[in-house]
Amino acid sequence: MKLVPVPLDTLPTVESSFAALTWARSFGLDGTSAPVAQRPTAVAVGAVEADEAARAVWADGSIVAAAVEGRAREHGLTLGVFPEEYELASVAELVAGDAPGAGASGPGFASLLLARREQQLLLACRPRPAAQAGRGLAYATFAEGVAGLRVLAQGGALPEIAFVADPAESELLLALAGQPTLDGGPVAGGALAIIIVAGDAGEAAARLETAVARQGLGGRECGQNVARAWAASRYEVPRVARVLAASGIRIATTSSWHPWSSFPAALELDPEPGTAWRGRQVLGVGPHGALLLTRTLS
Repeated sequence: MKLVPVPLDTLPTVESSFAALTWARSFGLDGTSAPVAQRPTAVAVGAVEADEAARAVWADGSIVAAAVEGRAREHGLTLGVFPEEYELASVAELVAGDAPGAGASGPGFASLLLARREQQLLLACRPRPAAQAGRGLAYATFAEGVAGLRVLAQGGALPEIAFVADPAESELLLALAGQPTLDGGPVAGGALAIIIVAGDAGEAAARLETAVARQGLGGRECGQNVARAWAASRYEVPRVARVLAASGIRIATTSSWHPWSSFPAALELDPEPGTAWRGRQVLGVGPHGALLLTRTLS
């Protein structure tokens, strides 16, 4: 099987006007002045070939995931798992770290690995969906939003994207998304959930309505604007981290999996000493538990 270099083809994105240093200084951190880093262009290093019969792609481990997705899309396929680092990280790095998809339900990037052949990886793909439908939901508390995701996961109505952010993380994500207009007004200090369903034309919208109508899900509907805005800006956090790092300010992201029974205790843990800001997000949702992602600013 002869492999050839692949052109880079990233997902459509938008440049953010978010002022990272101003945001960090609002929490008492005074970094040095530094130019705002634009999102760098990833370079495709290596080669990739689609295997349409297997719905998979062979790719050099060094190639950036965005380039692999670009070749997969030429054949009507998609990786379907897009971590925040997707535009810059290699597929080998994402597999090794088992990076979760940004806001995604279910397992992380390592679940795509089917086989290895020297320096090449065989990654599972799926057919590209014909349509997507999304919605934002506002909750009074983070715990209520987490309980809503559990209802979806254990009720058989879990969308491909389903995550909830605590008040601090919600404020950051909305700022990165350009402060989209929310139906019913702002989140006002509460938690924000985003759910996005993919499928055939008509199917996605129907599945979304089923998920939103699920008894016990709760939350106030915020409309589709917030889901669209988040989807267009979901790779901005790594850019913000680079800007802050250049100024001597660190934003760290960690995650840990918890069964649903232990989430109440996990949500009550205090921030680490020396943390100027903390934001949390629950993603990687499944019927048995989910990931608790924590960002800290120091």
